[in-house]
Formats: sequence, structure tokens, C-alpha cells
Amino acid sequence: MYFIFVLIFSFLLGNSAFSQEQKKMTKEEEEMMKLWQEYSTPGKAHKHLEFLKGEWIVETKMWQAPDAPPSSSIGTASGEVILGGRYLLMKYYGTFEGMKFEAMAITGYDNDKKKFQSIWIDNFGTGLYFTEGTCKDDFKECTDEGEWWDPIRKQNYKVREVWKIIDNDTYINEMYAKYPNSKEFKTMELVYKRKK
Repeated sequence: MYFIFVLIFSFLLGNSAFSQEQKKMTKEEEEMMKLWQEYSTPGKAHKHLEFLKGEWIVETKMWQAPDAPPSSSIGTASGEVILGGRYLLMKYYGTFEGMKFEAMAITGYDNDKKKFQSIWIDNFGTGLYFTEGTCKDDFKECTDEGEWWDPIRKQNYKVREVWKIIDNDTYINEMYAKYPNSKEFKTMELVYKRKK
């Protein structure tokens, strides 16, 4: 096995050196390389994700219907910047109606689309939920939108999330839902307080 690895590596290395001698990049190839580097290089928006790293206490309120009283719980979250500062991995641990609740989100900023994008998964489902959106006020307030699957109604419903940075140790995540033929209503509010 080791011999095969060395053979393949030697071939690729030799082939690369030969290609560089025989051919220089065209202007079109140089432009393509430049565009790809711009797309893959973390920038100011990615620095915003670093604010969310660390350990957090999370106060959660959830509404099952527009006129229903909220249920409340306390959980924890842990944020980590991954892959060279390109993404934020946030893990959440808490309870809902006495049941253990775990969730994970990966959030990034697409340099080409100029949008934040997020994928959410949790132990209350088996689907992947995708949202994307933009920020204002130098990334102090962000709004993203998407569609989540409702396994009871067997249809997608629209979701909207609003993220607000209050200060260096506090931020709020509000979630809203809109089912077909209904008005949008607030479904969740998470207040994150940085652990000291």
C-alpha cells in the first residue's frame, strides 16, 4: 500500500513540474484563479462570526401558536470557528417540554452571493434546514430566511430569523414562522449571554 502511495505521489509531482515547464497560465486561467481566491478567502463578514465563538448560557422561549403562552428553558451553547475562519460551528444543549434537546448549526458567508448561509440540524428531526440572508449596521443585525419541513402538515413553511448583537456579551436570535394561509408569528426567542 505504501509503495502505491509513493508511486502516485511521485507521478503527480513529476507531472505538475512538467506542466509548469511546458505551459504558462493564460490570462483567462489567471482571472479564474483570481476569482476563486477571492471566493475562498475569509473577509470582514467572516470576522463577524468570530464574535459568536465561546461558551454561552441561553435563555429560550418557545411559542407553539400565535396566541399560546411561551414555554421557557435554560440551555448552553458552544461556538467554534472552523476551517480557517470560514465557518462558525455552534452546538446547543437544552431541554424542551422536559425532553433533551440538542442542535447544531454551521454558518458561513458566501463571498460571491454576499449572503450569510446557515444549516441547522437537531435531535427533534432528521432533516437539514437551510437559511440565508444579509446583515446591516456593520453586522449588528442580520436577517435570514428559508423554508422548513412540517412533518405534521406534510408541507414546507417559511421561516425568518433575526440576529441582534446587543453588546460584547449578549446577542438575541428570534425565529418567526409563516404557514400557508396564515400570518407570520414568533416561534422562538433565544437570549445568549457569554459565560464569564
